[in-house]
Amino acid sequence: KADIHIYNEPPKNVSADMIGPAHPESNIRAIKLHIPDNESANHKRYREMRQEAHQWNHLFWAKHNRTFFQQKEEYVKMKLAEKKQKYGPDADQTLTPEELSEFYQRFLNENYSAHKQYNRSIFYSTFCFINLITDMFILQFI
Repeated sequence: KADIHIYNEPPKNVSADMIGPAHPESNIRAIKLHIPDNESANHKRYREMRQEAHQWNHLFWAKHNRTFFQQKEEYVKMKLAEKKQKYGPDADQTLTPEELSEFYQRFLNENYSAHKQYNRSIFYSTFCFINLITDMFILQFI
């Protein structure tokens, strides 16, 4: 049997686009895009835009997920302390789905504007990708 090795960093030179494991904080999978020897200026710009979008997504979701899990941990500790105070030391040390849903709803409400801005940015980025790809397609036939 061959040993399987999973690396956090993709190799420097690749002959095709490579996708790696998900990052532990952002859950965004690492990518390494192939750079062909005869890469056109438009193709280079497209590849760079993809890399920028990927990095931006990674940073957004890493920060978002860190905040989410930190706030969730604080909420759980607070609710369990409330249960212990109300019902004594033998109180159940788990939260019900209903209790956790209060946290999820509050978190979504507090981060509504950030999610809205994220969606706007994704829409704009996608529009830019479509414009560039359309230009590349048209230039093929000119």
